[in-house]
Parts: sequence; structure tokens; C-alpha cells
Amino acid sequence: MNNLIKKYYIIMGEICCKKAAPQIVLKNEPEKVAKQYSSKLDKYNVEFEANYNFFKYIQLCDYLIIVSHIKSGSIEIAPSTTKVRGTFNEELTIGEYLSFIKNKILSNFLIQDFQNDKPDHLQLFEEFMQQMFDSLIAARFTLLKEKNKNSEKKIKKKDVTTIKKIILVAFGLLYCASSFKNKTEIFFNLFMNENSCLGLSDELDDFLFFLFLIPSYLTHRVVRNLSPKFPQLLTTMREEDDVNLAEFFEFEDVQRIKGLFYKELFGESNSITKISYEQSFMGDKFDWLFDTRGIRFQLEINNNNSEEKK
Repeated sequence: MNNLIKKYYIIMGEICCKKAAPQIVLKNEPEKVAKQYSSKLDKYNVEFEANYNFFKYIQLCDYLIIVSHIKSGSIEIAPSTTKVRGTFNEELTIGEYLSFIKNKILSNFLIQDFQNDKPDHLQLFEEFMQQMFDSLIAARFTLLKEKNKNSEKKIKKKDVTTIKKIILVAFGLLYCASSFKNKTEIFFNLFMNENSCLGLSDELDDFLFFLFLIPSYLTHRVVRNLSPKFPQLLTTMREEDDVNLAEFFEFEDVQRIKGLFYKELFGESNSITKISYEQSFMGDKFDWLFDTRGIRFQLEINNNNSEEKK
């Protein structure tokens, strides 16, 4: 039976080089009705997400298997289950990244049908992801520079040439096919510490930075750069629109909603148990976390709130 139509998915073992975790069974349960978010920041992003995002045709668990296998992951397939072991902390060069996009995503059998029907869509997606790598590198440089601003050794742009493989997981959580519940299970398992809790860590902090930045600032910039060649991506963007939109995507804005997320999830603690975590995600308080529109909504309202306080 093909992985895509299996009823049960299991993510177990050692994700991110952690100790073996309790088995997590991801079932095809009825999905709750998601809240519909919208903001002015959607204007130049939704066209790409609706018509040119090919991640959405791949199940998240299948995508994670593909990502884990880049360079040195190990995969075991058993009847009716998919076991994933491997590390997501390896560094990827641009060659390895582009090979993944071309040979594992665009060559996926679910996407091959578009070669005949919509070849221009595939070309646009490929060029989008090529430019996205440069944007991810620039974002990582900004992050490293900020984190090391008090260090004697300064970070140089020319020295930042790779991305961590786990950034590809962020694309999966944002764009691949999966229920919100499954995504929350996977998110917990990715960053579970040795006490089987979700705890604050540099790895979690960096991951959220990219999770929030990809569907906002980075997509906005890449779409803007591609629009002369692919005008169907957006309507004419006035210069003042571009400036206003970019103001919502500044480094401190992403840091702000990350801090608010920590405060609401962890409170005064540095970690949260699996039971408390599941309870926190039962309502709609965090249903924006893996929703590209929801992330942009949070950026907008928190930017407005911060401006009002000045």
C-alpha cells in the first residue's frame, strides 16, 4: 500500500538526535474547523501559496522521510507504519538544497502530472525555491549577527553559505498536507528534551525564527523579485505598498511574536510537559502557528499594538 493512503502514520525514535521518544501515533482524525485569518500582508503572498506551492500535494510524514534521508538519514518501512530516524541538524549547501527540490519534490510522482498540464507553474516554483535559498542565507546571517553582536569575533556574510536541514521541516509544517493535530505532535517530538518535555532551546528559537519569516518577509521578497518575469504572481505593487508591507517583517517583529508565543505557552517556566502541551493546543489559541495567513495576521496585529504603545 502506498504511504500516501495509509491510515496510520508513526513518527518514533530519534528525531534531531534525541533519545528514543515514546511512540507517537498520528491518526486520521476529523480535523476541527480552522479559523480563517486574513491581513493586509496576504496581498502579495496568497497567489503563490494557492497556485504555485507544490509542497501541498505531499503528505507531511512522507515529506519528513525524504528530508531525513538527505545526506545521512535512515529510514525503516514496516507494514502500515512509517518509522523515521535521523538528524535534521546537518548543514546543507546550495547544491544539496537544489538537488532536493529538483529530484525529490519536483520529481515526485504526485507532481509529475503538472509537467504536461502546467509546466510554467513548475518552472516558477523551482525558481522561487532557488531564490528562497539566498533569502534563507541572508536571514541566517542576520540571525547569527544578532546573536553574536557582543562577541569579539564578528560574523561575516561571506562565511554564511549553508542552511540547517531542519529549515526544510519548517516548509513541511507550513505547506505540506497534514492535520493541525499531526503537526503539533511532530513539532513536540522535534524539540522534546531529555525529560520528554518541550523546553526552551537555541534550536527551537532558531526554528521559530524561520517558521515565522518564511511565509512573511522571505516569501514577500522572493515574489517581488520574480514578478517581472512572472507577472501573474501579483498585481502591480506600488512602492509605498512595498515599504509598508516590509515594515511588518522586520527582525524585531518576528522576535516579538516569538516572545509572545513563549509567554503564552511556557508562562514563567522553561519547559512544558506533553500533557500540558496537548491541553494548550486543544483550543484555538495557537491554531495560527502552522498557518501562513495566521502567522502574517500575528505579525500585523502585534506590529499595530507595538505602534500604539509608542
